[in-house]
Amino acid sequence: MNTAKQLVKVLKKLLAQTTPKDYRSFRSTNLKYVDNPLSALGSAIVGGRFNPKKLEALYTSLEIETMIAEMQHYAHTDPRLAGRFRPSSILTLESSGLRALDMSNNHVQAALGTNAQELSGNFIRMQNRGLESPTQILGRVNIEQHFFDAFIVESARHENGKNLVIFPSIAEQHNCTLTLFDPENVLPTIQILPKP
Repeated sequence: MNTAKQLVKVLKKLLAQTTPKDYRSFRSTNLKYVDNPLSALGSAIVGGRFNPKKLEALYTSLEIETMIAEMQHYAHTDPRLAGRFRPSSILTLESSGLRALDMSNNHVQAALGTNAQELSGNFIRMQNRGLESPTQILGRVNIEQHFFDAFIVESARHENGKNLVIFPSIAEQHNCTLTLFDPENVLPTIQILPKP
């Protein structure tokens, strides 16, 4: 991965070549968070692949099968679950006007100085040692500079699957709309951005 200083230049250039688009993505949320089903606070507390602790990212999948594979991974790797699922809700998120960086693109990877192996590597090992992984550095630079609203990344859990990692603070600044599909109005809120 390029250095943080190099990433600023590369991301700025890539952003200038990006057209805002609409996306549909899927997310599984623990039922205990039903009052705020698309909160990204959990990612800020524990850190994620593309966000260090204290910075928010909303992890969603572009295919239902990918979302299920991501759920299954955690069901089998979290010793508290032992292959079982937490009580969860499956959500469909409609996003409009997102400026998304597609990191499954080989040319984008080359510009960032990275590859598929590094993008899907074990970030937790570095985080547990008090370090930022290369992907967390990339996410931090992106969030601090308010560049991309989202990253499209290949799933490490589902072959040919892709995840959409949304950065709410940037998406809000760029006037993107994020709405939950909720035809029966069973959720407390169906639109999360722009905030009322």
